[in-house]
Amino acid sequence: MDLDPSNREDVWDLLVGLRAEGRAVLFSTHYMGEAQDYADRVSVMDRGIIVRENTPLGLIQEFGVW
Repeated sequence: MDLDPSNREDVWDLLVGLRAEGRAVLFSTHYMGEAQDYADRVSVMDRGIIVRENTPLGLIQEFGVW
């Protein structure tokens, strides 16, 4: 989301609310901090192919860094 910080926070609040209702939320980001903060599972893609999938912590443990 290429949004200003205030609108970005509003969108995340909406997505977190949907998740709290038990809905699945799929998002794409290049900001790994957001993935760590908001995702239960992360898929890493290379040229359109999923090459890794794990929890954010699992990927950090596997690769050492984001």
